[in-house]
Amino acid sequence: WTLYVVELATGEVTSLGDQFLTEPPRWINDRQIVFASGQPALGDPERSLWIVDIFEQIPRQLTITDGRDDALKLSEAWSPDGSLVLYQVAGTTTEIVLATSGGVELARMSDLTFARYGMTADWSPDGTRIAIGGVGGTCPYGVTVFGAALDTVARGNPPPSMCDPSYSPDGRFIAFVGINPRIDGRRDVYFANSNGFGAQSVSASLRGQTELIG
Repeated sequence: WTLYVVELATGEVTSLGDQFLTEPPRWINDRQIVFASGQPALGDPERSLWIVDIFEQIPRQLTITDGRDDALKLSEAWSPDGSLVLYQVAGTTTEIVLATSGGVELARMSDLTFARYGMTADWSPDGTRIAIGGVGGTCPYGVTVFGAALDTVARGNPPPSMCDPSYSPDGRFIAFVGINPRIDGRRDVYFANSNGFGAQSVSASLRGQTELIG
């Protein structure tokens, strides 16, 4: 349905627009909420991205005005200050796009090919780095980190491949699930520095599969 915010101290409920949400909204900082509209899995031709400031209360749709707008914007990752968004294009081609929240396309790349909804990305807390990996065990690339202009910082070869990357709150490290196909597809939890280098397993001595939960 539509988006509301409640102030816990007073109980005041405020509507933040009349756009229909098809997924849970998500906070990206203390005053900005992002959400999506459209359900491609149910036949919708578009999946649009929105951002709203809870004090301005004016939702803004991400529409690429300086470049080619994309109907299906998937697996989005907003920068901590809400100024940038990285998303996956799903259509006749599979690409990764970096754009400003105002709709200016900054970069578009096609050399990282993930399945639809098969990409995940996480920004460093200061917004200078973004780590990109796969999800659900389908992770074809090694440690992959870019700068805020989608410039290459680290492009490693597997093993391990990078799944579900997540920056630490202080921005010093990246945690991720690494898959090693040479050892029965074993999954381990790794950490690396903020640039993606020096990856080390923290679960190599454990038996069975591991899963990163936070």
